[in-house]
Amino acid sequence: MVVLVAGLAYDEYLDTGAYICQSCRFFRDGLTYMVFYAQQAIHPEIARIEACEDQVPFTYVERSTSVRPKVESMCVSAL
Repeated sequence: MVVLVAGLAYDEYLDTGAYICQSCRFFRDGLTYMVFYAQQAIHPEIARIEACEDQVPFTYVERSTSVRPKVESMCVSAL
């Protein structure tokens, strides 16, 4: 399990079910779960890591929230 220090990423995760971070950021092999540390607390959701992708393009058409259109890394997970 990994604890992610995540300011805006926690709210994005709750909205999308995905942890989105800058490109070329990777977890070590074998990690299967992640939790979020934000707003000075570790949050109760334990997310199972289902897939990780690098160089994922985000545009306003592909995602209609506040993420700027650029290339990111993404881990899709389930609660």
